Amino acid sequence: MRRYTVLTIVIVSLAAVVLLLRQPRTYPGPSVQTDIPVPSVTPAPKPELPFVLYTAPKLPKKHDYTVVFLGDSMTAALGPYTDLFRKDIEDKYLDVGLIVRNESAPASNVASLQDRLLSKSTESGALYDAVLSKSFDIIVIESFGYNPLSYLGTTEGIDKANESLKTAMRILVRERPNSLIVFLATIAPSHTMYGVGEVKLTPAQRNEWATERDLYIENHIKFAKDHNIPLVDVYHLTKDRNGSGLLKYIEPQYHIHPSQLGVNLIEDQLANYFIQAKVFE
Repeated sequence: MRRYTVLTIVIVSLAAVVLLLRQPRTYPGPSVQTDIPVPSVTPAPKPELPFVLYTAPKLPKKHDYTVVFLGDSMTAALGPYTDLFRKDIEDKYLDVGLIVRNESAPASNVASLQDRLLSKSTESGALYDAVLSKSFDIIVIESFGYNPLSYLGTTEGIDKANESLKTAMRILVRERPNSLIVFLATIAPSHTMYGVGEVKLTPAQRNEWATERDLYIENHIKFAKDHNIPLVDVYHLTKDRNGSGLLKYIEPQYHIHPSQLGVNLIEDQLANYFIQAKVFE
């Protein structure tokens, strides 16, 4: 009887060992991979939203603000630091300092806007860094109207200008949502003296060239108004009753760029806008 009892215990023990060995082993760490691959899920890219209306952000109160100017030679004429504009602001706000970067490139046109924002570029032999490679609080975009897209014709050229402006606004709103965007319309061209001293034109050609530049500047103004973009309009302040640019605001050597009086007016109007809009308050 004792022998059978011992044998039973041995059999039961062996059965228990077999059952233990058949239990699946678990290991700490990640789950055991199966043989069936699980495809990774890539999030669908967010659709690029069209630019419709601009909502200007309220700038935070701070001591130093960086302002970038972007345009052609008409804005480059303000100088690298726009001294009068900066002085007007700093005289009004004693606790505010302006850091100005005038990135305007002579001979550049509105179709270059996207490249100027995103890439290093060469304009008139000078190398410019991508505007968005550095931080700023405010960007002032001029019309580039004195370098119209003449090779496209009037209708297609204006369409291209609007396309470039929409693309630039979409990029800026996406990449710099807390920076203020302001449009600038520069001085008006003279219809009787445009380019005298620089280029040989008949009176009819001078009027035609000035009219084309008017179209681009006026389109810049319309684009700003249609899309709720802050606008500094110097253009209409510098036209005579016949619609031609007042000569006192145009430099007398080549009759294209702003005279010192024209530069002063542009910078004063810029300062007036920022003061009246209480941008730094």
